[in-house]
Amino acid sequence: MNTQTLSFTGAATLLDQELHRWNIQVAGLQEVRWLDSREVSIGDTAFIWSGRNDGKHQEGVALAVQRKLMSACISWTPINERLLRARFRHATGFLSLIVAYAPTENADTSVKEQFYADLEVAIAQCGKNDLKVILGDFNAVTGSSRIQGDTALGPWGSGTPNVNTDLLLSLCTGASSQHCRILVPEKGYSPLPLDFQRWAHSEGD
Repeated sequence: MNTQTLSFTGAATLLDQELHRWNIQVAGLQEVRWLDSREVSIGDTAFIWSGRNDGKHQEGVALAVQRKLMSACISWTPINERLLRARFRHATGFLSLIVAYAPTENADTSVKEQFYADLEVAIAQCGKNDLKVILGDFNAVTGSSRIQGDTALGPWGSGTPNVNTDLLLSLCTGASSQHCRILVPEKGYSPLPLDFQRWAHSEGD
């Protein structure tokens, strides 16, 4: 969920209210623009985030979790202003969540490649048998066409693929990302807007 910014007074309180209204228990947030990394509770929501440490209110990712679920959070790791990883215990094992915010299409190629290299490392650092889910804004367009035999994209999509699309698909089909799926809600499938898109990564589950 790209918030565009949560750095103004009252923004997190408004978001807490909206998450409660939609009964969203866990949400990955991009462009929160908060500095440094920490955890804070506002209303019924616990926010953990990873931001810049140079004083610039840019980028920043966060995980919003219902406070009652935070007891299941074993650990969380701020990686940089574009990546955050958290691990939760659930009834049948462990869940690793990664919040990601990819550079835009206009960013330098080197910046994009570094982001995906860092994301690969974050995935590798998750527990081998964990259920792995990435909650991300990849600034990529899935497109509507499908190549026969493709296992990464679901049956829905729109627009014209861009360079970021190729980078995302390369990650999904890479050796460390077996059994990947990009999940895009079907029209009418979810009460949330279609920009609430998720990519689930599962290995050996």
